[in-house]
Amino acid sequence: MSLNLFAHHVRKLFRARKVWRRPRRAHVLFFGSTATHVVQTNIVLEQMREDAVEVFDPEVICVPLAVISFFSRERYLRHFIAAVQPRVCVTCMDNDVSFWDLKRRFPAVTTVLIQTGWRSALADCFGILERNPPARKFRVDFLLVYNTEIGRKFLQYIDGEVIAIGSYKNNHVLRSGALRPRTLTFISQYRRHQDTHPIIFYDDGRAYLWENFYEPEKQLLPLLADYCRRRSIPLRVCATSVAPDEYEFFAERIGDVNWDFIPRFRRDGSYHVVDRALVVVTHESTLAYEAFGRGVRTAFFSTRGEALGTESLRFGWPGKYADHGPFWTTQIAPPEVERILDGLFEAGDAEWEQMRQAHAPDLMEYDPGNSRLLELWRRLGVPLTADASVLPGTLASDATNSEVSRATSPS
Repeated sequence: MSLNLFAHHVRKLFRARKVWRRPRRAHVLFFGSTATHVVQTNIVLEQMREDAVEVFDPEVICVPLAVISFFSRERYLRHFIAAVQPRVCVTCMDNDVSFWDLKRRFPAVTTVLIQTGWRSALADCFGILERNPPARKFRVDFLLVYNTEIGRKFLQYIDGEVIAIGSYKNNHVLRSGALRPRTLTFISQYRRHQDTHPIIFYDDGRAYLWENFYEPEKQLLPLLADYCRRRSIPLRVCATSVAPDEYEFFAERIGDVNWDFIPRFRRDGSYHVVDRALVVVTHESTLAYEAFGRGVRTAFFSTRGEALGTESLRFGWPGKYADHGPFWTTQIAPPEVERILDGLFEAGDAEWEQMRQAHAPDLMEYDPGNSRLLELWRRLGVPLTADASVLPGTLASDATNSEVSRATSPS
């Protein structure tokens, strides 16, 4: 090990959160955050008995193991796994390529990858792998993914069994049976704007500017506001962050039309919001695909890919779709807004459901209560809580109006 590399590991050791307790033996080793709020609200961990799970957190260092590993990441991982002796290793960090390689290094362990976010080739694992093809395919025993198309994409780089379960977080919240009022809800993908740092992210040496990333919102929001005003349809915005300037961003672009801004306060609050909408509108947010899976009429104005110069942000990627369909388009223009929204508002329930079912396997599955996930845990002998066998999930209708708070725009 070079002196510079050694110094790097020492600095990382001092910066990291440190624990002195050695990891205990457990049936399952979960790769992810040990932050209290993450562990307490992780649906995957909720299903398993607490004494059956140990957590490997890349941001936390077990000092005794670090010392005997001589600051080698590979030796540290080996010591950690030797201490836990897991039968199953699980991660929800599905774009962590180092986990994809775990099976090669520890062939006796069963590995399970659970997709957590909508993937693309822009600033994501698939773009990196396209530019730097691996010498050999990785191996993960089970890949639990949103849909069949992304499953095929993973299989370009990973050998394993693909199970399309949809979004495990979405599956956990059961659909409300309440009637949906005639409303339009736009799903925000907003991230805070910083005047001193206009770059939202880098990819392959190129800087992507905040202004360019949100150009589609600037084009679409005034058209949605006008559509809702002319048809007397309530317009709502489902917030995505706690950024202090998110409300101002939308207020500036929606204008003087009456609209509601619904902040995000709880982990499943957004599902309750979309369940109360007749039509949901998005560019390409994960929540919108989840809403589609839940049966909500969803309009996709898929133009961010063109704005940023990538095919992987097109509707339904990595599936191949025409530029225009019954509920999606790659064009933001008044006639397209009218066509898509009129079609969704005027369709009967049976007509919409038939349309949705035709595309659900390739876009977003919905498995209420995560029965497929639980079936896999039982298949692997994972010790489960009593609730995991009895309670299928939380009802969307359980959320009261006070739990999904609303900030209304001034008249």
